Amino acid sequence: MLGSQGFISPEEREEIIRGLKEIEEEIEEGKCVLEEEAEDIHMNVEKLLIEKIGDTGQKLHACISA
Repeated sequence: MLGSQGFISPEEREEIIRGLKEIEEEIEEGKCVLEEEAEDIHMNVEKLLIEKIGDTGQKLHACISA
């Protein structure tokens, strides 16, 4: 949605998608631990994405807030 609405560049879109797919795989394989202290699953994923791809991961929050 962020990419199709022009909020992020095509490169950022691909970086976010790649990062989310990697996180999905890590969760499915049991390689990723979600923190109970986080507000919810969205905040856990956002934190993991930022750790994985850097500042671009912060842009995911715009979609959660929309």
